Amino acid sequence: MKNVGIFYHPLNEAAQTKAKQLQDLLVSHGITVWLCSAWEGETARAQLDNTDLVLSVGGDGTILRSAQAVVPRMIPIIGVNLGKLGFMTELSADEAIDRLPALLSGEGWTDERAMLQ
Repeated sequence: MKNVGIFYHPLNEAAQTKAKQLQDLLVSHGITVWLCSAWEGETARAQLDNTDLVLSVGGDGTILRSAQAVVPRMIPIIGVNLGKLGFMTELSADEAIDRLPALLSGEGWTDERAMLQ
């Protein structure tokens, strides 16, 4: 894993703070990281070509916006929940820092989802 993108909810201050914490953690592991508001996914398209993983920091809506930006690339998305329900997210905000290194080392699995057009 060399390049990771982080989409965050731009109106949620906690999401912006958590995105910065995750960026710092990834950089400390030698990973190149870019950050982008989930509402401005179009601006990240050029960076997505070299991206191995996307973190989506917010809620289910942020994951949906991240998925829109990533299509048609098959880049895995890990959701960090800072919303209410978190149905599509994998990690809570509290466990993201502790569990992310294990996920980066290959622990876990990929859950493929369909996207309607």
